[in-house]
Amino acid sequence: MHQVPRYLTDRVPLAIIATCLSLFRPVAQGAETTPATNQLATLSLEQLMSLEVTSVSKHAEPIAKAPAAIHVLTGEDIRRSGATSIPEALRMVPGVNVAQINPGNWAISARGFNSRFANKLLVMIDGRSVYTPLFSGVYWDVQDTLLEDIARIEVIRGPGASLWGANAVNGVINIITKDAFDTQGGLLSGGGGWQETAFGAARYGGRIGEHAAYRAFVKYNQRDDTALGGDGTEFWRGGYQLDWRPQEGTQGTLQGEIYSGDAASSAVANGSTVAGGHVLARWERELSADSTLHFQAWFDRTERVLSLLAEYRNTFDIEAQHQFAWGGRNNAVWGAGYRITSDDTFGSREIMFNPASATDHLLNFFAQNEIALIPDQLALTLGTKVEHNDYTGFEIQPTARLSWQPHPHHTLWASVSRAVHSPSRATGDATLTSGAPPGLTTIVSGGSVQSEELLAFELGWRAQLHPKFSTDLALFYNDYNRLHAYDFAFTPVPPTATFSSNYAMDGQSYGGELSLQWQPVPWWRLQTGYTLIQMHLQNGGRAIDSTFSYRAEDNAQQQFNLRSSLDLPHGFEFDTLLYYTDSLPGQGVPAYTRLDFRLGWKYRDRFEASIVLQNALDPEHPEYGNNSLVTSSEIQRAIYGKLTWRF
Repeated sequence: MHQVPRYLTDRVPLAIIATCLSLFRPVAQGAETTPATNQLATLSLEQLMSLEVTSVSKHAEPIAKAPAAIHVLTGEDIRRSGATSIPEALRMVPGVNVAQINPGNWAISARGFNSRFANKLLVMIDGRSVYTPLFSGVYWDVQDTLLEDIARIEVIRGPGASLWGANAVNGVINIITKDAFDTQGGLLSGGGGWQETAFGAARYGGRIGEHAAYRAFVKYNQRDDTALGGDGTEFWRGGYQLDWRPQEGTQGTLQGEIYSGDAASSAVANGSTVAGGHVLARWERELSADSTLHFQAWFDRTERVLSLLAEYRNTFDIEAQHQFAWGGRNNAVWGAGYRITSDDTFGSREIMFNPASATDHLLNFFAQNEIALIPDQLALTLGTKVEHNDYTGFEIQPTARLSWQPHPHHTLWASVSRAVHSPSRATGDATLTSGAPPGLTTIVSGGSVQSEELLAFELGWRAQLHPKFSTDLALFYNDYNRLHAYDFAFTPVPPTATFSSNYAMDGQSYGGELSLQWQPVPWWRLQTGYTLIQMHLQNGGRAIDSTFSYRAEDNAQQQFNLRSSLDLPHGFEFDTLLYYTDSLPGQGVPAYTRLDFRLGWKYRDRFEASIVLQNALDPEHPEYGNNSLVTSSEIQRAIYGKLTWRF
């Protein structure tokens, strides 16, 4: 492990702050000084509120009118954060809990239930679900792409199951990449430093005749190991996208990626090798000004080889969707889909699946209608998704959302929704064993389980209070039933403790998320978010294993973040990101405050240089504990530079 000299880690933060303040001094002292030319990508707060999102209703609508707790990270937000991975970028989203466990493993969730295997947050990249059916969660170590090609990340806090299906229980993350027509020319970027040891990327985009465009990229990154455990990671990735517009209102897309690398160690692997890839085809056609057809199909291959378990998985998914307006006041969308996924697992004495190979089928149908009760003021949205899975059969997940716009700059909304998290291979077929005879042997075995159920109530207010100030408030109350837990039983001869997943817990959570944006001058923007959540879980007096069951104390009650983005003279940029996360008593992790800096310089939108400092306040600190089934570690201070050339 490469250690940063103590004198450097202690003094570099002050040096960078002093340098940035010296750059800012002419602007602060000279009232006649011309503001910086970057102008925060020329988007005002009013324009940001008009950004169109698709994750709430599966059709484009302004974020200001969306009846859900949604936050959008733009490509510019990601660039100016200095993030080198998608999880790092998600730290900026209010209400999303992001904890780095070691260089390759992350715990990411919304509104509680965070862990390495968090399974209540649906994640998609260009409409392709990236959760693994093995445990219905996300392997964040392999979810990546060229960050410069991300158009935006739409994050819904709260259930989205009526459109997106099971596992969209506490939220949806939809990562949307740019059109190939918008990524023409070449891009070279690279850099490195401490912790972010080395990274680089190359991408080139061009045209094929008048109606088609393409791009292709390759990316490499290497991260150093962290204190107190957690091996480093190394990944290669490459991909392409072809977009075709044969006529106005029609577009076809073909994209694919492959990746390979070495992931960080965990409790079930002393390091692991992973590889895989996907191919996706999409076709969209505007039948009229008020009617659109959408077809999409994708295939994904995953190979994950750990010291104690190997998994080889193939997934194929196809869906069709039709959106249309009717009757003057109705905007409807409906569709259907089918997914088949098969795996081959090779276990060990410590962990195995029975059966070792399985094939699961998922069939779904959804319909939703938005009714304009009072045009441009009051709208009611009703919808549901019906799914059939191999574990629990049919699941119905309805929603009702009401949106009221009493003023063009104010939106009030309310919703009630039902969502489920369906069982996975891990809850039904897995067996874990520790210890050795004649000593105590602990076994965690699967069993017959039902879907976890959520009934969610939400209220929200989104407002543009001033051309320079906006606010977004969301309140929620969640009632959970049949949460998967592990019932305890002890057999004296032979001495065996058995934990069965047949038992279910109930519980409630409630809280709110507040985000504010203020742009006092065109060259300075402040954004802040605060999250409060309370959880109460009941186990009915039964003996529940504290290692694998849900615990309220495993989740931070409060989070706070603050972003400052300054456009300085002569093409300089200075960005500050401050995060506060409450303690995790169940994990033994104290509260911590993290402060990141980025100093960048742009030359004619062709060349960019930046230096990033993460964890300026602490040489190292933990963000998650040891009951996450992975080796947790101290997340260290990182310092790295980056160069980007566009041509």
